Amino acid sequence: MVYRLSPYTSISAWLVKEYVYCPMIPWIITHYNIVEQPTTSMEDGANLDIDYKEETIKELGLPYDTIAYEKEILLPDNIFLKIDAILRKHNEYTIVEIKRYRRKGYSDQKAQVKTYAYLLTKHGKPVHNVVLVQDKKIVYKRRIEEIDLETIKKTIEQLQKIINNDKPPKIKPTRKCWSCWYRKICPIH
Repeated sequence: MVYRLSPYTSISAWLVKEYVYCPMIPWIITHYNIVEQPTTSMEDGANLDIDYKEETIKELGLPYDTIAYEKEILLPDNIFLKIDAILRKHNEYTIVEIKRYRRKGYSDQKAQVKTYAYLLTKHGKPVHNVVLVQDKKIVYKRRIEEIDLETIKKTIEQLQKIINNDKPPKIKPTRKCWSCWYRKICPIH
């Protein structure tokens, strides 16, 4: 089964995260209809409870007047978002993505939190700041600028081209390939 996105359908922040990690992964997911089985650490991260998130925000001292945890938002075109925390301070909104474990390379996670900001802003709910937390430490904090939104928009357009192409993207193997779950079915191996 091939999953085709129309040019009018937005892509999930999770799929953008996978694309930034490796452009082949979303192609495999959408063309082979296969998704990586969660590892123990993935399950731990997915099962963070609200107490952990509240404790993390409190320990970090992030400023807010109001806060919403595990905010579920349904945007037009059935775009569903589940955001770890949305902070509001003086009518400015900050998206916080909380990961249980720390890792060195996290450009994919930055893309995920920026995609939340892009999708919300695009649908009339402007986001002003994004914060990425790993192991109760801020690893990335940024005020969202127009350039960030444009970059994510281009990333989504590139992702749509890859997904809607019958042929896999041409990429070179990297060190990440050796530990990748998709390696056994990846067309470049």
